Parts: sequence; structure tokens; C-alpha cells
Amino acid sequence: MLRREKTAKGETAAVKPDRGRLYAGDILGSRYRIVSTVGRGGMGTVYLAEDLKLKGKRWAVKETLQQVQDYQRFVDEAEMLIRLHHAHLPGIVDYFPPDDEGYSYLVMDYIAGETLAERFSRTDGQVGVAAAVNYALQLCDLFHYLHDELPVPMIYRDLKPSNIMIDGQEQVRLIDFGIARHFKSGRQADTVQIGTIGFAAPEQFQQLQTDRRTDLYSLGAVLYYLLSGGKYPYSSGFPLARLNEEVPHSLSVIIEKLLEHDPDHRYPNARELREALSGVYAALCGGEGPPARSGGFLGPVVIAVCGTGRGVGCTHTAVLLAHFLARKRRTVVLAEANASAHFSRIEAVYEGSDEPLCGSAAFDLRGVRYAKAGDGLDMIGTLSGSYDFVVLDLGSYDETEWFGEFMRAAVQVVVGTGCEWKRRDIAKFFRSYPVPEPAKCSLFVPLASAQTLRDIRRMLPDVRLLGLPAHTDPFCHQQVTAELLDGWLGLPEPRTRGNGLFMRRWFRARVPK
Repeated sequence: MLRREKTAKGETAAVKPDRGRLYAGDILGSRYRIVSTVGRGGMGTVYLAEDLKLKGKRWAVKETLQQVQDYQRFVDEAEMLIRLHHAHLPGIVDYFPPDDEGYSYLVMDYIAGETLAERFSRTDGQVGVAAAVNYALQLCDLFHYLHDELPVPMIYRDLKPSNIMIDGQEQVRLIDFGIARHFKSGRQADTVQIGTIGFAAPEQFQQLQTDRRTDLYSLGAVLYYLLSGGKYPYSSGFPLARLNEEVPHSLSVIIEKLLEHDPDHRYPNARELREALSGVYAALCGGEGPPARSGGFLGPVVIAVCGTGRGVGCTHTAVLLAHFLARKRRTVVLAEANASAHFSRIEAVYEGSDEPLCGSAAFDLRGVRYAKAGDGLDMIGTLSGSYDFVVLDLGSYDETEWFGEFMRAAVQVVVGTGCEWKRRDIAKFFRSYPVPEPAKCSLFVPLASAQTLRDIRRMLPDVRLLGLPAHTDPFCHQQVTAELLDGWLGLPEPRTRGNGLFMRRWFRARVPK
């Protein structure tokens, strides 16, 4: 898992940090080269790493030390975090379970910025009332997602200034999900009582169950801390308005309600809290409304298409999807993330050439931007571009170097064949890569009979299955295919409010109740 680069003299190329296991220059998982240490704390060490596969991409790598018996718990939590997608969460893209020494690693988005604790210290406690309310509004959007939009509500349980990152655009990212838990209705108490004194709710120290209102208490405690000059509500005992005359009475009342000892007296959910804070923010900003609600996703929606083997129709399906989206007036890039060179042949046919064209890295065809395979494929630019959708043609899953992008994609499409002697390839894929979230993954089987689809459904009852009809020209419209894809994707009319609205609708419509 860990490799160290050597100098010409065979020496380690950098100095080991005071704490943490990794050196600058170490390579984790044959992919992530450690650049520097960016933070240390009680929960572990965070490194800056460069991606050796996605050139120019940098990640944050969080190192923690686990007990041997915590192996499965770490894996379960890491896979849970990878499934979370929200504008105010860093994307978790990879993980390494505890090794023989207990070291484990999470690879996530690197956020250039500072924690709210660092901001508070740097400004000598002068964060500003409007800024504090702005951060709270963003956290309300995130808590609404965690508490009310996931199949099972997730309670964060450790909100505090040091876990809130602020980037250069004043956007919030919530980090460190070390003690988050899923809410289980009917349970009288949490298995583990834990939190940070000063910000944790009373029920976290009274052997009671935490729920949505626990996180809202902590949000109130953070606001109190920021606006009181660093005092904790449990020890101060004074209304906020007495400690800071710039705090309007309406905001002081909201924070007092958040800090009620009895959860039943607090705001019941993040949506109602956001509505209350919105009025305060508008008054603070001279009548301007609150910041727009954060969508669940930033950047394009990625649809990754991979095949269970060669020749199953992966490229055909990817082309079909891309042109279906283009006809829906979406901007689409179709990236060839495999070594087939099919796109050069497509370009040659389009240009009337007898030989594949190798001079250009990309071309446009009927409203779709084709990005060809090879050294010219800028995956980072593709995944962070201004398109509505990115469709990745990954080819056979066991041959592409980009399979990690399939696991990270918002929408996953597996293409298999209905041939009886090749169905074992479909079963092998889903044994090797169990579907973590049914809403994200679908199995497409081209040219399959009704009986074949029934047989596959019996074999994989939990997988969303679509049989694609014969569609010899994937560049052109075919009504029966369009209706099938419409029903599968549930694509709304062209958006004016960002990708988040579409993806939230898509997930809510497909997550089992």
C-alpha cells in the first residue's frame, strides 16, 4: 500500500513530519504522492497529495490510527462517506483500510482555505454577525440533506468551529465525520456518547439518543461562540444580546431556542431553522435575501458506463446516452476512458476519412463533445468543466485504468450481455463490486428478450435492470429508446438552478422507501 521514493543515493527524499506516519515523497496505493503535511489533530494527520494518474489533481489524505478490530467498521464508514454528495461536503474518493500497524487513510477533496476556528483566531474573534449567519444558512442546507434527504438520516454529532472549513469564496465545507451515526428510530440511547464539550448537546452526555435536533443545538452553540467572543453557552449563562450589542434581538431569540436543554423545545428540523435565519440575514444585509440554497452537486453530473467484458456494447451505450442528453438540450462531453480508440474511428467516419484520425484530442458531433483516449485526455478538465453532463466510456471494467471514476460517479451504468454463457460475467461484476446505493447504479442489457430479463432479475433482484431495444444508430433519435431512457433518468426540463435540483429529484425518486 505504501511505497517510498528514493534519491540517487538511496536515501528517503524528504524529512518525516513530527507526527504522522508518512514522509513527503511517499506514494500511497501506487497513486497518491504525499506533498506535505497540512494539519494535525486528535483525530489524525492530514496530508496534501498529488494524483499520479489524474495529472494536476491534488487531494487531502487523512491518516488515522485504528484498532485491529475496527477494520470492518472503518470500511463500512468509508463506503458510507463515499456515497455522500453535497456542495458543503468534501468528496471522499478513495480509502485504505487499517494495515497491520493500524494505519488507515481517507482520500478526499483538498479544500484551500481555513477552519472557522482558525478564522476566529486570526480575526481576534471578529467574525461578523452577517458572516456567521451566512455560514449557519449553508450548514442548514447541509443538515437538511443529511437529516432528511438520505435514505437513512445521518446525525453529525460533532459540529464545532475546527470541523468547519471556509474556502476562498466563503463557502462552507464540513469535515471529519469521525463520530457521525445513522439515526435509528425507537432506540433510547446511542451506543457511544461522544462530542466536544462546549458544543455538544445535553443528550450526548445523558445516555439519550441523538437526532436532528442534536446537530441544531451544536449549530446554536457555534453561533453563540462566534458572536460572544469565544464564550460557551453552558458556562456563560448570559443571553447573547448582553454579550454583543451588534447581535439583533431576532437572532438572539433564534439561538436561545436552539440551545434549549429539552430537544422538544428546539427547532424540529433544519428547514424551519433556515427559514427563521433567512429573515435575520435579509435584515442584516439591507433587505437582500439569503444565499441561494446549496445544490447537492458542484460541477457536471458524471454518468460512468462500464462493461462486464469486451464486446458487450459499452461504447454504443455511452454514445446513445450522450446523444439522448444532447437532444434534451443539455451540454454533454463524452470521454473515452479506455484504450479502444473507437472515437478516432467515429471521427473518421464523420469526416469522411478511410483511416482513424489521430491529430486532435477532441471533436464535436451533433451537440456532443467527444474527448478521445490517450495522453490528450484531460480528465481533470473534463470532470470539472462547465458541462451539464459528463459521460465516461470506460470500456470493460477489468481493463480500464479509470475504474475508480466509475465508483465515484453520480450515475453508474453497467452494460452486460444477455447471452446465457456470458451471464456469469454480470454476476461476477456484482459480486466483486456490490452496489452500494441502488439509486446510483443500473444494469443495461442490450437486445435482451423478456425471458432473459426475467432470468437476470431473479439472479440480481436488488439491481435496477433495463433492457435496451435494438438501436443500430446511437447518434439518432428512436422513440422507443427515448421513452425508456426518459423513464429511467427522470430528466426534468432544462434547469436554471444548477445540477443539485436534478440530482436530488433523481435520487429521491429511486431510493427505496
